[in-house]
Amino acid sequence: MDISEQRPLTLPQVAAAAEVEYATLHSWLKRGLLVASLQTSTGSGMPNLFSLRDALTARVLADLRRAGVDFESLEKASRELHKRRETLSGEEILAVNGRVDLFEADQPIEDLLQEREPAVAYRLSWAREAVESIVET
Repeated sequence: MDISEQRPLTLPQVAAAAEVEYATLHSWLKRGLLVASLQTSTGSGMPNLFSLRDALTARVLADLRRAGVDFESLEKASRELHKRRETLSGEEILAVNGRVDLFEADQPIEDLLQEREPAVAYRLSWAREAVESIVET
């Protein structure tokens, strides 16, 4: 599946892909962690619609949260993913260690990860696979 595909997903579909409660994603929308890039709800009958990249972001944030990453770092991760949204392939590595950096999968990140502790290195391909498994069913 091409992660750049503009296939519309609903909030319940994104919640399933991220393995979080619907209410959690709704909260993230209000706080600006997540954006419905295909359509923003303007009331009843006009639901939020998300792209596959939006679902990827939701899954990454959910996995980081489950790993114990603090809210400030989640905000940084969200900003970095949103900033690079148009070019995300789902193969990058997100490094979280006081700051948040996004690397191409073939870039060496060992030096950065050793620079500060603790550190989390997250392969976006894990999130992409989770999103694909939900969308394809």
